[in-house]
Amino acid sequence: MLMLRFPLVLLLAVFTLLTIVGCATVEVDGRQVNPTQWQQESKRVKDQAAFLFKCPSDDLELKILDAYEDPAFGDYATVIGVSGCGDTAIYKRIEGHWVLDGARTGGPA
Repeated sequence: MLMLRFPLVLLLAVFTLLTIVGCATVEVDGRQVNPTQWQQESKRVKDQAAFLFKCPSDDLELKILDAYEDPAFGDYATVIGVSGCGDTAIYKRIEGHWVLDGARTGGPA
């Protein structure tokens, strides 16, 4: 009887974990993203853009332009657009680093 309960308990534990992880996302630009990852990555991108634009990071807006879709753990941004203080830039995630892909600074569109 004990042998029969162990697989059932294990299955229940796995199901519970997947349910919790699946619900642990936040919506950003219509995508369900991993909140911890988004918080870390958006800070990195904002810090880089703030330096480039010579603009406070609180004045910057981010938009996820592309993402790796992971239904189990939430999407991970791979391309982020940044705008603020009259400037715009696009950052791409390449091998774990955010790299400036293009920017327009100083002046109207």
